[in-house]
Amino acid sequence: MITAYIDESGNLADNRPFLITAIVCLENDNIPSRIIKRLRRVLGRKKGKIGKEIKFSNSSDRIKNYFIKRLSNEKLYSLVFVFDKEKKQIKDNPENYAKILNWVIKIGIAIHGWGKVIVDRKFDKKIDQEKLAEEIVTLGLDINKISFVDSKINDGIKLADFVAGFYGQFYNSNKPLPKLILGMVSEERLSWNLLKQKTVVPKGSDAPKKSESR
Repeated sequence: MITAYIDESGNLADNRPFLITAIVCLENDNIPSRIIKRLRRVLGRKKGKIGKEIKFSNSSDRIKNYFIKRLSNEKLYSLVFVFDKEKKQIKDNPENYAKILNWVIKIGIAIHGWGKVIVDRKFDKKIDQEKLAEEIVTLGLDINKISFVDSKINDGIKLADFVAGFYGQFYNSNKPLPKLILGMVSEERLSWNLLKQKTVVPKGSDAPKKSESR
């Protein structure tokens, strides 16, 4: 069974032009802990030791490059969805986030055969978490296939965080993508307006395409 781990770079309400949603797809659930364990060795950290969470945003170039090599060695496949906010003011709320998950997860299940989806828990307030679950069900997703977890305790989410981070830099800061990552990632870019109009899986011809330089 394929498990999809989903995380983002940015959010709908910030001033960056693009929101990046990254997914790392795995059939072997032991791979994330294996990669993060090696990263901890490089950093000289032990699991449970007090310190910063391993995240793209607080990692050195050395760690980022090491991560890409490990991802390549494991032959992992990832998807990246690039949402163009079109300079609009968009609320970062459960209703809008559900639209993103609806698009991403329906494509993943229909085209890529995801059996389980694990998403970085975005909202801290219980009322927002409940509203998100309600919106997901309304849009026709099977809530039983979806789990929301804290990235601090889930290594698969950490992998998705790094992939999202690389693409966030590329689209929002014009930093080049590592060459190794291009062969491991399929990418789709769409506007916020188009996303709002879509509530079903697009045809296969609209599936994510291989990454290309802008």
